[in-house]
Amino acid sequence: MKVLFATDGSRYAEYAEQLMMGLFPTGSVDLSIVSVCPASDLRPIDFDFPPDVLQSVTECREHTKTLVANAASRLSAWAKSAQTKVLEGHTAQEILKEIDETHPDVSVIGSHGRNAVDRFFLGSVSDKISKHAHSSMLLARPHNEDYESTQCHRILIADDGSRLASRAIIRFAERQSNTKSEIQLVSIVPDFRASAFGRGVDGQELMDEAIAVHKERHKEFIELLSPNALSVTSVVEVGHNVANDIVHRADEFNADLIVLGGNEKSTLNRMLLGSVSVSVLHHAHCSVWIERPHHTDGSDHA
Repeated sequence: MKVLFATDGSRYAEYAEQLMMGLFPTGSVDLSIVSVCPASDLRPIDFDFPPDVLQSVTECREHTKTLVANAASRLSAWAKSAQTKVLEGHTAQEILKEIDETHPDVSVIGSHGRNAVDRFFLGSVSDKISKHAHSSMLLARPHNEDYESTQCHRILIADDGSRLASRAIIRFAERQSNTKSEIQLVSIVPDFRASAFGRGVDGQELMDEAIAVHKERHKEFIELLSPNALSVTSVVEVGHNVANDIVHRADEFNADLIVLGGNEKSTLNRMLLGSVSVSVLHHAHCSVWIERPHHTDGSDHA
């Protein structure tokens, strides 16, 4: 598996390191460690910059080199291979460009929490990368800010019946780990009754059919997930706000990780991505994995 890990040297990034090592077995990951120096190299520019400006840029680049080197020293014994790269420029844009050029299976970044300042950071960096990366995304966030708990003991997988949700379930069913997890499959069926009223459609019948379909899917996936899980439970319920219901279920389950599928690229699915995936990213009290199409699929996504 190819993993791109973007680090800024913060405690959030260090938590992401520990989370990766718990999720993926030793020797299974080809790891690329990147960090962004926001100041570009000014030496090639034909301009007489003040010495203190050039010194600041040099210090930024050296600091960033140290960050990736230190991360590599901590992760090299766990990874199959580890390489480092210093990027320069706008943080989100450069990381997205690196993802496009290297095609990782998953990109990992630490979340900077959920207070006012951290929500601004999420909107300016983590949110942009999570929304626009052409790879699966793991946003590492300690459960209820507990930085000592780095194992995914409880994983909630949100199943919306999509191809990408199925792929995420299969990925975690095949995951080998030293620690088995409790897994809860959750499907939220929208309440069709209000939207169907007056249209000659039986909303209750639509809901009953959707519930039955999801329960059958869950039976198949429980059988698939069980060999490598401590336990697998199933929840299929009607909800009015899918994102809020997923977060609420995760809180009740005391989840360390929420897994959900991204959306294929269409006007409707971009809207769904904004209302579900991004909302879960912003409001979850734990780490979030978004499964995306791989570049070899030949399909685009939001």
